[in-house]
Amino acid sequence: MTKTVSAKPGDLIEIELAANLFAYVRVYRSLGYQTLHFLAQHRPPTKILLTQSLGGFYFACEYLSENGIWPKVGRMPFRQNENEFIPPFRIKEKASGELKVNDQGDYRNALPSDHALPILEMLYEEELAIAIANELRGTIIWPTTRTLSTKLIMEIKKYQDKNRRIRDAHAKKQVSEKKRRLESQSNDERVDRFDLADFLIGSSPSELATFKKIFRLGVKQLKSAMASNASAAECLTIFQSIVESINEAQNDGLEVDTSTREELCEAIYFLGDAVGLSRKKKYIDNWREW
Repeated sequence: MTKTVSAKPGDLIEIELAANLFAYVRVYRSLGYQTLHFLAQHRPPTKILLTQSLGGFYFACEYLSENGIWPKVGRMPFRQNENEFIPPFRIKEKASGELKVNDQGDYRNALPSDHALPILEMLYEEELAIAIANELRGTIIWPTTRTLSTKLIMEIKKYQDKNRRIRDAHAKKQVSEKKRRLESQSNDERVDRFDLADFLIGSSPSELATFKKIFRLGVKQLKSAMASNASAAECLTIFQSIVESINEAQNDGLEVDTSTREELCEAIYFLGDAVGLSRKKKYIDNWREW
């Protein structure tokens, strides 16, 4: 498995489209990536990667490199007069379908006056490969004159669908094994061994780090509360603090989509179970704004 690593602006990422067919993209800030080069048969020398550019095609795939699905293969640092941000664009959120505007890394709600900005839909990995192939249909692929025909694009789709099924099956197995392990823990173990990464499956490393920082103090307080046999009411104040801290983070721009919300709630209820709080009372909803 590829080591998880966060890409930096200027990094070159290799995307496997199909067997012996790759795309190379240059990383920009704020989810933007620009397609650099295509090849057939084998990988190109580094000097080819650093001199070829198709340019002008931007797409959004937040977890492209942060999950380590595709490797980082080189660097093409931005020059002093280059902008590390791609031009302003609207982005369609996967879960809600709402449009946001990304301008130099800052997010805000889309306004009617933003109608001329291009829309980038957040793509999952297999969708990204198809989007690249469709966008660059007919483009010459290094080092031959082979083009992205309809037949080849179907090959790419088939290859990506197969990879997706393999990843989904692997992820499902991991979740099942993790769930069994967590459910077998004693109350003390639930708190002592608590790891938020066990719950936030789809979060990027930067998002996970933010949420971990919020939970860290709460878990520490919960350990002290258990050691002193604190009352249920005292424990509730700890969870209230965690939830309200997430509220504040969201107000400061942290995105909490539907799946993340469900995962955060499960993590909190998991800890609440350890101190005898009933999740049936849905106590999180007393403070939650996300």
